[in-house]
Amino acid sequence: LMRKLGPYFRANTYDLLRKNCNSFTDCALYYLLGQRLDKKYRCVEQIAHTADRHACLIQALSGGGYQPNRNADGFSVEQVIREVRTPQPVHGMLGNHTPRPIMAF
Repeated sequence: LMRKLGPYFRANTYDLLRKNCNSFTDCALYYLLGQRLDKKYRCVEQIAHTADRHACLIQALSGGGYQPNRNADGFSVEQVIREVRTPQPVHGMLGNHTPRPIMAF
């Protein structure tokens, strides 16, 4: 997992809205299980990112606390998914079991 996804998630590239734990989780789930993170977990950050990109809304609401990380510029979960397209078998963990959608508890 780290060999495949590590190059996309280097130190100092985290961004609250554009490249965060949901981004990594989505890519890791796809790489390991061939499934995507449910969109409901990414919806709020995507709306916030769009609002900030067009009107600096999140920067204004946070009093300047949020500043986009320039090291995350150009990052795209969809691009990473395309580049790691072939899901990897999880030997011995799932057997013939078909994975179910990831659910929150």
